[in-house]
Amino acid sequence: MSGSAKGPSRLIPYVRFSVLRGSGPSSSSPRLNCSLNGTPPEPEGLVLLGRVTGVHGLRGDLRVRPESSDGSALLELGRLELRLPGSDTTTRYRVTRAVPRRGVVHVHLKGIDRVEAAESLVGGELLALARELPALEEDEYYWHELDGMNVVDVQRGDIGKIIDLLPTAAHDVYVVKGALGEILIPAVEVFVLEIDRQQRMMRVDLPDGLIDHDVL
Repeated sequence: MSGSAKGPSRLIPYVRFSVLRGSGPSSSSPRLNCSLNGTPPEPEGLVLLGRVTGVHGLRGDLRVRPESSDGSALLELGRLELRLPGSDTTTRYRVTRAVPRRGVVHVHLKGIDRVEAAESLVGGELLALARELPALEEDEYYWHELDGMNVVDVQRGDIGKIIDLLPTAAHDVYVVKGALGEILIPAVEVFVLEIDRQQRMMRVDLPDGLIDHDVL
C-alpha cells in the first residue's frame, strides 16, 4: 500500500445543505443519527465519505457507496484516507480517478492497480481530513459544523443543541433538544437569523407556537 499511516480520529458524518433565503425548496439532505457531543472536530478530524462495497473492472477500481446522498467530495478531493475494518489507523492515498455510477462512485487509488489489491480493501472506509473538504457556497454548511451547535432564541435565550436534520419537500428542518424539550425549526431565514461557526452558535427568532406545539 502507498501513503503514510495516521492515528485514529473522530469520525464525522459528511453532508452539506443550505440555509434558505425565503420559502423555496432546498437541496435534499438525508436524515442522520447524530451524536449529542457538541465538540467541534479537531483540525486533523476525519470525515466519513463512503464505504468500499466491492471492486469494478480489472484495474483495481473500488466501488464506493457514499455516506450521504451528496457524494461530491469523493469526486472533488485529490487525496483520501482509507481505514480497513478493525483498524485504528488510516492510510493516505492519491485519487487518480472518481466516476459516479448509479448511486455509487468508482474510485481508483494510486498504487491499487490489480483486482487482488482492490479486493483486500472491500469493507473499508474512505475518509477525508475536515480541513481539506471542498469550500462551500455562502449559506452552506457541513453537518459536522452544526451537529451539537448551541441554539439561542432572541427572546428566550439558550433553547438547546442541534441533534438532527430532517429533510422535507419544502425545506430542511433542524431538530433541537434542550430544557424546553424537542423543537423543530424550519431552515428558513425568517427563523434562522445567524449561524456563527466560530462560536458554534445559531441565533433564531421563533414564534410561540413553534416551541409550544412543535408546529412547522
